Amino acid sequence: MKNSFKSIFPGRKTVIVISIVGAIFLLQLMFSGSTSNFWFWRFLGRLHPLVIHFSVGFLLLAAVLELFTMKNFSSSLRPGIKMVLAAGVVAAVFSVLFGLLLSKEGDYEQGLIGIHKWIGIATTFLGVCTWLVLTRILRKNQVNLVKLYRGILFFSAIGVAVAGHFGASLTHGGDYLSATLPWSPGYIEARSSNFDLVSFKKEDTAQLTKKQVGELNVEVRAIFAHSCYKCHGPEKIKGDLRLDRKDMIFKGGKDGPVIVPGNPGESELFRRVNLPSGHDDAMPSEGKKLSDNDIAILNFWIEKGAPWPEGVEKSLYRVAEMAPRNPPLPPASGNLTNPIDKWTNQYFEKNKIKWPKVVDDRTFLRRVTLDI
Repeated sequence: MKNSFKSIFPGRKTVIVISIVGAIFLLQLMFSGSTSNFWFWRFLGRLHPLVIHFSVGFLLLAAVLELFTMKNFSSSLRPGIKMVLAAGVVAAVFSVLFGLLLSKEGDYEQGLIGIHKWIGIATTFLGVCTWLVLTRILRKNQVNLVKLYRGILFFSAIGVAVAGHFGASLTHGGDYLSATLPWSPGYIEARSSNFDLVSFKKEDTAQLTKKQVGELNVEVRAIFAHSCYKCHGPEKIKGDLRLDRKDMIFKGGKDGPVIVPGNPGESELFRRVNLPSGHDDAMPSEGKKLSDNDIAILNFWIEKGAPWPEGVEKSLYRVAEMAPRNPPLPPASGNLTNPIDKWTNQYFEKNKIKWPKVVDDRTFLRRVTLDI
């Protein structure tokens, strides 16, 4: 059984060779302006999401198993930890290489992908160091390196988690997690449209009113936010197309405009949302498809000239005007003239509390500065 495990998992020389070859290829990718459009490189780049899961799983598993050996380094789990760690390091090297190939396609926001890339490279380097230190401990019986080994291993596990977070942000958007939290600034409610297109069309005239334009625009932007920002938002700009800003939407992508105001049939965006879910050009991708109602709303919006009012970029949903309010004051009582005193007096009278005596300034300052 032991020999069979050795035949499956990479040994010391294999890991070192893979790491060296990977480092050379890594440097070539980092310092080359761009990679060729050769199909094989693009194919390897697309394998990054697949390989990265092996790296994450193996490295985290090694860290978790290590927790069970804190009191006994020579635990029976040690051979398994060594093999899992080796597999995780090899997977991490390949995931970094494939990730660099994928980043060359240019569909990602450069700031975010830079953070993801360097954290991934650093984590892979730490993983290699962890495995080398562990190998030295086991071969030379240098128990004084155990703390160093465990420290690097746990830092590698943290790096994997952080890199994974930024990778998810690249794929699903920076607010992928926070958008589900009601107290988050980027919170977006689960989409359940109350927009009645049939009734809206009944009230429709040749020229939409300002109110109708606002309602229609909010609905269209909600469709884009829930179904399109994942690939065409601020973090990931697939095909150089962004659908979160007016100027970017009407500018189009690398193949030109995607909306022809007044003509849905000539609009590339409308053509793609109508394609079957399995079609290569279908939008949204990954087998998802807009509802018939959403498609009808987009069709109507483009027919009406794709109206988009100025000054609505900051907030997806309409915000009530925060006009100043002057609540009515309680009736005057005695010599009280200050509004706050009047409200305080009303509270005192309701709760049968007597006004306290006025204190001197020193006592007042001491009280208001106390750390309650």
